[in-house]
Amino acid sequence: MDKLLKVWIPNNKKYDSLLIIGGNTIYTIDRYDYERLESLPTSNKSSIDIKIPKASQEWKDWFKKIQKSISLNYYNKRVLDFCFNVDSSTKPHELLNYILDRDISNEDLKQSILNKKIEQSIQPFYIDRGDEILFGVTPEKVLTRKGNKVMVEILGGTKLRKGSWDENKYLEHDLIVDDVLTKLTINENVSDISYEERQTKYVGYAHHLQTQIFFNFNSTNDKLIRLIHPTLAVKSHNQNRNYFGGLVGFESKDELHLWLNIRSGLYKDNKYNFCVGCGITSESNIKEEWKEVGKKLNWISPIFN
Repeated sequence: MDKLLKVWIPNNKKYDSLLIIGGNTIYTIDRYDYERLESLPTSNKSSIDIKIPKASQEWKDWFKKIQKSISLNYYNKRVLDFCFNVDSSTKPHELLNYILDRDISNEDLKQSILNKKIEQSIQPFYIDRGDEILFGVTPEKVLTRKGNKVMVEILGGTKLRKGSWDENKYLEHDLIVDDVLTKLTINENVSDISYEERQTKYVGYAHHLQTQIFFNFNSTNDKLIRLIHPTLAVKSHNQNRNYFGGLVGFESKDELHLWLNIRSGLYKDNKYNFCVGCGITSESNIKEEWKEVGKKLNWISPIFN
C-alpha cells in the first residue's frame, strides 16, 4: 500500500484499506491506504455540458454474436457493454453533487441518507487517485463480511417503475443466482448456505430483481472475492473494461464491504468514460435491451444535453 488515495464514500468509518478490483474476468485485488474525505468539494453547477451517443453498429453486432454463442451452448448469459467517452470541463465532484441534488431534492432527506440515519438504495462514491477519478452511485453492495458470516447481494433484471416483470428478466436473474449457489455448494470453505426469495429492489427511476444469499466462509478475503466475483450479473464479452463491473470498498481485520462499480464513471485528462451493461439471454430482444441501456443511463442522462 504505497499510494494515498482520497476517498468519499458516505456512511462508512475509517477501515484499514481501500480495495479496488477490476471488471475483467482476470483481475488483481489492489489494496491502498487512503484519506477519508468527510464530504465532496462543494459545487453550484446548474448545467452539465455532456451528450450521450446513440447505439452503435458494433453494439448491435455484439448482441447478435452473444445470442449466437448462447444458442451454441458456449454459455447461457453474458453482459453486453455500451461504453462511450465524453470531453468535458465539468469536474466529477460537480457532476456527482448535481446528481445527488437532483435525485434527493429534500435537504433533510439527503443528509439522513448520507449520514445513514435511514437506509438508502444507492451508495455514492468518489475516489481520487491523483491522475484519475472514479465515481458513481451504485445500487449494489455485492459482498458484506463480518467474521465468518457473509452476505452476497444479487441484482439482475431491470425495469422501469411502471410495468410488470417479464419472463426473460426472471430467467436472467435466476441464472445468476443459480450460478452463485452452485459455486458455493462445491466450495470446501463454505457452510450453512441460505437465501431469500427474489424480490424487487426500488432504485429511484428503475427497479431491479434482488436476491440475498447468506453463508459462512472459513478462509481469506481474497479467496472469498475470487469465489464470488465476477458473477453472471457482470460477466461480459468485453475484456477491456478497466474498473467498470469491478468492485470498490473497504477491508479491516474482521470486516469486508464491497460495492459493484456500476452507474459509475472514470474521469481523466478532462475526459469521461462511461459504461452501462445489459444482460443477454436466449430470450433477449435487441430493442428491449437498448431500452434497458437507456434506463440505466438515467442516473446521468437527465442532466445531459
